[in-house]
Amino acid sequence: MKIISIAFKNINSLKGEHRVDFNKEPLASSGIFAITGPTGSGKSTLLDVMTLALFNQVPRLGKISKKGISNNGSIVTHNTNEAYANIVYDIKNIRYTSSWKIAKNRNGIFNDYEMTLFNGEVPFDLLKSKIPAKNEELIGLTYDQFVKSIILSQGEFAKFLKANKNERGQLLENITGTSIYRKLGQLTYETFKELNDQLKIKKLEWEAISILNTEEKIELQSTQNSLMGKQSKMEKELRKLHKNQIIKKSIKDNTIELENVKNKQHQLLKEKTAFEPKLEKLSIHNQLSPLAVDFSKYKQSQKAINTAQENLENYINKEKEISDELNKVLSKASELTGYEINAKNIIDKLNSFDKIVSAKDAELNKLQDNGKTERNRINTRKNDLNNILRDKISDNIVPIEAIKILDEHKEELKQKLEDAGFIEQNYSELEKYRNALFEERKMAEYINSFSQLLLNIENLEKEIEKIHIELNNNEKELNLKVPLYEEKNKLITILTNQLKLLQDKKLDAIKIAKYEDLRHELVDGEACPLCGALEHPFNIDIPENKKNELNGKIKETEISLSDEIAEEKSLRDQITKLKGSISVLQKNIDSSKSNLSIQNKSLQKCKEAYSGKFPLPVAYDELLIFNLNKKLNQKEIAVSSLSELKINSDIIKDYKSLGDLYNDFRVLKTKRNAIYSGKSVKDDCQELQKQFNDKNKSLASLKTAVDKENEIKNKHIKLFKKLSESLLTKVKQSGLQNVEELNIYLLPQHEYERINNKKNEIIVLETELNTKINSLFKTINKGQKNDAFPDLTTEQLNKLIEDSTVELKKISTQKSEIDAKLKIDIENCKRIEKKQEENKVLNAKVEKWKKLNSFIGDANGNNFANFAQGLTLQNLLVYANNRIKKLTDRYLIMMPENDGPLRVVDQFQGNIIRSVTTLSGGETFLVSLALALSLSDMASRTVAIDCLFIDEGFSSLDQQTQIEAMNTLDSLQSESQKTIGVISHVTSLKERINVQIKLQKNAQGYSKLIL
Repeated sequence: MKIISIAFKNINSLKGEHRVDFNKEPLASSGIFAITGPTGSGKSTLLDVMTLALFNQVPRLGKISKKGISNNGSIVTHNTNEAYANIVYDIKNIRYTSSWKIAKNRNGIFNDYEMTLFNGEVPFDLLKSKIPAKNEELIGLTYDQFVKSIILSQGEFAKFLKANKNERGQLLENITGTSIYRKLGQLTYETFKELNDQLKIKKLEWEAISILNTEEKIELQSTQNSLMGKQSKMEKELRKLHKNQIIKKSIKDNTIELENVKNKQHQLLKEKTAFEPKLEKLSIHNQLSPLAVDFSKYKQSQKAINTAQENLENYINKEKEISDELNKVLSKASELTGYEINAKNIIDKLNSFDKIVSAKDAELNKLQDNGKTERNRINTRKNDLNNILRDKISDNIVPIEAIKILDEHKEELKQKLEDAGFIEQNYSELEKYRNALFEERKMAEYINSFSQLLLNIENLEKEIEKIHIELNNNEKELNLKVPLYEEKNKLITILTNQLKLLQDKKLDAIKIAKYEDLRHELVDGEACPLCGALEHPFNIDIPENKKNELNGKIKETEISLSDEIAEEKSLRDQITKLKGSISVLQKNIDSSKSNLSIQNKSLQKCKEAYSGKFPLPVAYDELLIFNLNKKLNQKEIAVSSLSELKINSDIIKDYKSLGDLYNDFRVLKTKRNAIYSGKSVKDDCQELQKQFNDKNKSLASLKTAVDKENEIKNKHIKLFKKLSESLLTKVKQSGLQNVEELNIYLLPQHEYERINNKKNEIIVLETELNTKINSLFKTINKGQKNDAFPDLTTEQLNKLIEDSTVELKKISTQKSEIDAKLKIDIENCKRIEKKQEENKVLNAKVEKWKKLNSFIGDANGNNFANFAQGLTLQNLLVYANNRIKKLTDRYLIMMPENDGPLRVVDQFQGNIIRSVTTLSGGETFLVSLALALSLSDMASRTVAIDCLFIDEGFSSLDQQTQIEAMNTLDSLQSESQKTIGVISHVTSLKERINVQIKLQKNAQGYSKLIL
């Protein structure tokens, strides 16, 4: 991965837009460059921009959200509304652009952040939450790997150096991204535990299954066979009882049915006797039925005559009704027009009245259109009024009410003019007043700007004086601290030397003690086989009190040295802080003086440019500015009131003109309503004409209908007379006196059919009942012959069946219980056999996972993770020791002992091995830098890393070690051709590295970027 450029806006203390292009000079060919600036100026912000644009994370804050930005005030520069971070990077000659941005909405609240990713100019179709993962995929590094192999922060590796076994394993996982080993260890443990639990459960399930022994099975089968025999015998007997039960029930039911049929037969005989008179009528009807057709024609002809007479009467009544309605129409026409109206002149009179009223309506419409035009013109001009007055005057307000409101406002405007001293209402001078007011306002702005400059100058002078006082105090305090710091350094040197002497004494004593066995064999006067001496002063053990005395002095000196080092560090930090503060204060003085000079120049320019009639103030005078603005505001109100007064007067005239149109409309409307007060004269006249024509047409139609109905009536009278004569002759021949007697003896058709049907029903029913009685007698006799238990009553037979059923049910229940027991026993045997097979398979799995779990498994995954990370750590230390040789020839890094922190071999102290926790700050940085560079080397084996950023840590090194560290970085750059950025505020490093990205901090706390 190669970073091409970064661009950002309003990130941390770097306000505004900034861009750093690593592909352009001087950065393109620099190899190593420095990012420098005072504390808090935003050096690390450049690295934050990279991780923010790629992963929406920064090392010090983790993942970024709008809530975190709002609550913590982080990332986005204070008092700004938007921010963005953009990075362009190259992977295998393909360029990608990843961006992050956030902005506030109109309510001043941050919207959620947005992220985009482009391949050249083609965007990836991804949700913002998926973009960090896509960047990890493209780069080949996770966020944690990125900040450990491209952005090296020595604090992370100092923590790594001093961690215990489990913590170190976890940190190494985070740094190298090899968490898979921990997951495998956890998965092994969980799998073994799960399988082992399953095995225990299976065993319990197996043991819980019970089966029958051989004796129990034989006994149950014997009982089952006995019950089956009893069941078969009882079922056969029960079927016989049920069959006889049906026979007895059939005999009983048929006997009851026979009695019912006999009753029906008796009832039918009664009905037949009562029906005989109707049978006689039916006989007479059948004799006279040949005359039925002629008699029917006779009655139809008579009915037709009556119908024609009724129709004639209806037509005559309707003719009278319509004539009355026609008279009402003529009356309405007279009432509408005021003329004398009759059937001859109604059309002419209505047309004449229509023309007169329509002419009046046309005049009213014209006045109404003129009124609307005037109203629209007024409503348009009304927009020139102020909002309050415009709201009072609605679009449809009556003119007299509008004039009243405008007159009241007119008086208010006149009062405002009087208050401002404008007695004359001279509209022609309005433009002159406006120009004069503009000049006075311009002059006031000059005076206001001049006064503000005077105030700024006064405040800057006070600020410079205040900073001078603070600077003098810091310089005095620095002068006191420096001698104390120098004394502490001397004392530390003395104590260090003392401690070394004491440790050397103890080491000598330990060496002598190694020859303890030989010492005890030496005899005074005999030569030592090692040195040849005859006297042996050390052949006695070192006294215990002397050992304790040495240990006590060493411990005491170590405590004193530790305390002095701590005090020296505190003094060094205080001196550094004072120097930084003095530097900042000096810069603030320079900045304030520069600002003061700018303000004085601006004051002089303002004085030279001023040409107003009012004198400029000699000092900031708030009351002068207030009074000047107050007078100008009064004049503005007066000019505005005069302009509004002119508009007000013009609109009053318009409303008066509209009022005149309203009056003319009302007068004409009254005249028109006196003639006609309806809505549409044309519709009313046309409706009356239509009614008149419709009534005339109806009268003519009725006259035709009366003539036609008279013809029909006469025709039917002739036919009736002919039919009467013919039928009377036939009736007398049948023995009747007149035709009307046929109404008595001839039955209506429905009555004839009803009586005839009833006659047939009686005959059929009589036959059916006789047949059914014979059949029931036969069935009853047959049932009595087939009854196997004639001596038992139905109740006794039912009781016998019930007792047999209960006994059979008991036998069946016993048999079902035995069947169920035998079936369950068979199933349990099969289940046990299946469980045995399952346990065999599961047990094999458990044994395999048990063995694997004993090697790598545990609940937290530490066993396998620590083993794997131990291999990774060994590999890392090989790289690290190659790197540290170029930084110092004193130390080599060793694997930890047991579960403790890493160790170092001190080659200046006889290759003594000690913990990294004993290293000084500078030594810790060198070891940390070696580890950080080594991790970058390891990452480079699979991912091409063409850039490296080292964040701080050089301030803890002495000058010589700083030179060695820089030589190492030069060598690294030369070997790998990587672009290396060093973030530091160490002077010697800044002097050595020519190409620098400088960050300058101003008095407001914002920084600017200079390349």
